[in-house]
Amino acid sequence: MAYLTSEAREQVEAFKSVMVKHARLQEVDAAIALAIEEHADAAHLLLYGPTGVGKSTVLERTTRRFLEEETNPAVIPVIFLEARTSDNGPYVRMDYYRQVLTALKSHILVRELLVDLNRLLSAPKATRTRQDGIDWLEVRDATEKALRTAQVRAVIIDEGEHLMQGDGRNLPYAQLNWLKSMSNQTKILHILSGPFELFNFRNLNGQAARRGRDIYFERYHIENRQERAEFVGALEFLLQRLPLECDIQAMLNRWRWFADGSLGCVGILKTWLVDALAATFAEGSDRLRFESLDRTRLQSAQLVRLQTEAQAGELMVAAHRAESERQLQVLLGRGEPKQRQEADTPKPTRSRVGERGLGRDPVGEQSAMQPRHDEDCSFAEVIELLSAYLFETDVMRVECPVCFASRTIQPTGEYVKYPKHKKRTTNKPNPTPRWAKNGDVWELSQ
Repeated sequence: MAYLTSEAREQVEAFKSVMVKHARLQEVDAAIALAIEEHADAAHLLLYGPTGVGKSTVLERTTRRFLEEETNPAVIPVIFLEARTSDNGPYVRMDYYRQVLTALKSHILVRELLVDLNRLLSAPKATRTRQDGIDWLEVRDATEKALRTAQVRAVIIDEGEHLMQGDGRNLPYAQLNWLKSMSNQTKILHILSGPFELFNFRNLNGQAARRGRDIYFERYHIENRQERAEFVGALEFLLQRLPLECDIQAMLNRWRWFADGSLGCVGILKTWLVDALAATFAEGSDRLRFESLDRTRLQSAQLVRLQTEAQAGELMVAAHRAESERQLQVLLGRGEPKQRQEADTPKPTRSRVGERGLGRDPVGEQSAMQPRHDEDCSFAEVIELLSAYLFETDVMRVECPVCFASRTIQPTGEYVKYPKHKKRTTNKPNPTPRWAKNGDVWELSQ
């Protein structure tokens, strides 16, 4: 069995700590830094993108830089958390409070606040999730005081989708309202990072839309010349810092192979090179070869899954942006539907009083009122409503945004598909709880 020597392990760890400099990461880093410096009245910022693109890396880099540049020892400008699900259940608000207080416990003034809270923070999960108890209020109050005392400007939460799921009792918009309340009391910005799932939490209601910001961390698409050059530059940067002999030019000549094996994600590319470095050391070699790279490359099935999720997320973002822009133009009175219909539809010719119209009048039984035939509604498609919302609220009824018919749906995938149905023919209000589309957002209607 091959093992790494202590020297080899040190070299692997040193390479793992290399911060890849590339254009897309620097753009996202600059945007996050600016939001931390001045976020106006924004309460939260969502950072989303494909797996392996480098979201965690850029957030760790931002956190480290803010801490290193701070000259006042009494100030902790940024704290970095990871919303991990616990052994006893989901990530809940009490877990957030505990992590914040733990991150700030080195502050001398915060330490005094923790004296009377140790018993609460060490309580079992069942106690810590009681949101109607005095204990919970005490810990929240202490957390807000600690954030103000340490003059924290931003709380970064990696794997932020776990925070949005909560404990099953609070819907995502309730979680965002909670973060907004925390920001109102502490003047901090919450930065949530995660996969494309976070994209669905951008505009859950008007308040979340106004108080929220979002950054889309895209991967490199080698079909674009500029992005291809930036990806190759990142590859060269990493190869130059490998503690191995390497024919860099020969490697760069196969840039497309590296792009396919990493799907244009620099994070995946770096992990791949780390694995190849460790494998090379384990073989007792000091030269990087394509054979080692080929063995440590992700399997085709893994790449298929990652590529499928990335493409689905990218299409969702692009389609949503295009549709939102179209809807905005319509709402502002600059859109095409009504004007185009009026322009394309000829105005009917008005008849004089007493003048007969064209065609023959029906006689006999044909003159009686014809029975009305139900027509199919034109709306039957996948909607931007997560199946998890239906199960969390136990409300499975969804209202058609076109004819306002409501149907009970048992979703089978991540998103809800509204089935083919007949047009609603009555104006009688629907009294049952249901999911209905309000503008651009699906909301629970009573």
